[in-house]
Amino acid sequence: MQVTLIPSSILGLVLCAIVAGPFVESVVLEDIPTSQVQALLAPRVPELLEFGNASFATEVEDGELRVATRAGEPRRYSVSPGDVVEFHWERGEMSLTRSLRFDRELDRTWRYATTEATLLDLGAVSVRLVDVNLDGSIDFVRDGFGAAGGGPLLPLAPELLIADQRITLTRSDEGVMSGESTSVRGSPIQLAALARINELRLDQGLPGLALIPELSRGCSHHAEYLIANDWDGESDATRQRPGAPKTTREGRLAARVSHILPLSPERALEVLFLAPATRPLLSDPDLEAIGISGTAGDIAVIDLASRGTHRELPSRQWTPEILIPAPASRRFSTNYPVEAGPEPVKNARRMGPPLTIALRDLGADVQGYEAELYQLGGKIPRKLPVVILPLREKAPNVFGVLPKRALKADARYEVIHRMSVDGEPRVVRARFETR
Repeated sequence: MQVTLIPSSILGLVLCAIVAGPFVESVVLEDIPTSQVQALLAPRVPELLEFGNASFATEVEDGELRVATRAGEPRRYSVSPGDVVEFHWERGEMSLTRSLRFDRELDRTWRYATTEATLLDLGAVSVRLVDVNLDGSIDFVRDGFGAAGGGPLLPLAPELLIADQRITLTRSDEGVMSGESTSVRGSPIQLAALARINELRLDQGLPGLALIPELSRGCSHHAEYLIANDWDGESDATRQRPGAPKTTREGRLAARVSHILPLSPERALEVLFLAPATRPLLSDPDLEAIGISGTAGDIAVIDLASRGTHRELPSRQWTPEILIPAPASRRFSTNYPVEAGPEPVKNARRMGPPLTIALRDLGADVQGYEAELYQLGGKIPRKLPVVILPLREKAPNVFGVLPKRALKADARYEVIHRMSVDGEPRVVRARFETR
């Protein structure tokens, strides 16, 4: 496998030249970009790196990587995980330099990636554009974007949904990328809720959701019905009594399929995302749209199951597992959501947030699931006690643990999931930060 790269000494100029917007700057990537999309994973180190007309030999022996840092010279440099390596070569009378970051995975596979990204500030939102395939340009086929503060990458597309904004990107024939941000239509309550769930999903490398007006109208009708009929927040809210105040056809339909919580829609969506029983619904990569009630007060009606909320054909681009927290997620919660409903295990409300892994293959035979959690930052990672979540009949492909105590804010952690899948051992890990 040979990979052609663009030298870092000119890459920043190339990226700024090909991206146009209200504000653009080059930013440093502190780690190799990660993704829950297979095509956006950093490539494996090949036997030969090619930068333009220059070649650099590499060698992996017993899990150790050595590279040539000057074109045509022997492999003298020993790479440590996390290293940024400068490569040097000549082109005519020009001396060129290219920096790459290297890292080693648990199975001792080495990967490499760019050390730079382009920050595109569109006013209401900002995104990082990353040259994943290292060809010196940003395009919709092979490159990705992520949250401005970091986190997993998502596929770049002409239209993106970020917070409560619809982002339209255009790439000209000359390779110039320009962007425009417009607000999604909805009430302030709906937009605040949409922004929160899209923020949560983006932080985990999951695509943003659209707001469906028709479904949202039905959700609002049912919320108005519950208010008019003095719903106590606990009794069955999935039906409307014939002849009762504020009964509507749209409201009745929404009542049958929606999640109904005695919370604001914004807080309700956060709880649904964090709670182990409902997280699989809101962390589904194939969830595309949502209905949200827009009625003031602590009543939320959230439609995640009506027609049009999911892709008709599931996408195959995702990794075999969907992790929450995902590798490189930056703002993960520290606590178990106290409003999440029945406790999955004893004293769950005193514990930390659910750390889950969902297998994309619903028919996989999974045996022997266990997990470890470590707090990072000291000389030696500190292992923390966890409790395994019970399996749920409605989500047999979702596994996870709860930390026995709430996590610390602004701290770094690593969770390691271990299991046997169809008779083969599988180890999946995620390093994440809390907010």
